Amino acid sequence: MFKHLRTLMLTGAAGLLAMGSAFAGPSPQTTTFLVSANVIKSCNISATALAFGTYDPLAATNTTGTSTVSVQCTKTTVATIALNGGVNGALAQRKMKDTGSSTDLLNYQLYTTAGNTAVWGDSTGGTSTQSYTSASAATVQPFTVYGTIPSGQNVTPSSVANSYQDTITVTVTF
Repeated sequence: MFKHLRTLMLTGAAGLLAMGSAFAGPSPQTTTFLVSANVIKSCNISATALAFGTYDPLAATNTTGTSTVSVQCTKTTVATIALNGGVNGALAQRKMKDTGSSTDLLNYQLYTTAGNTAVWGDSTGGTSTQSYTSASAATVQPFTVYGTIPSGQNVTPSSVANSYQDTITVTVTF
């Protein structure tokens, strides 16, 4: 029994010594901890309205207009900008609907270039998209949307200003 008591006392004393040395040392004491974050890819997009203004069905020339789609992405993010076919038409033939008194549709198209060489769509049916690689999160990259209403369409004159309308959805994939 004395042997067991002596072992217990030695173990307790060793524990006190170890515990005491854990708090011993010079002042100040220092330590470190890890700080971390997960940075994600992100993009913000905005677009201005494309207002063609006045369309004259008897004019011999097309009516044109522009809009701007702006994209801001995190550094090194690769983004693809696509446009849908609108509410009233399709990529092959976009259409504005008269929201006034008639049910007429006014054909128009959106392009990636001023020369109307590439229909801006979603890469289906021969359409094109725009691509962007961000060099800085502070950069806002503008893309011009070129719109054209073909001349000579047989449509009812508007009963109110800007009554022929469509809504385009811009999608940025990154």
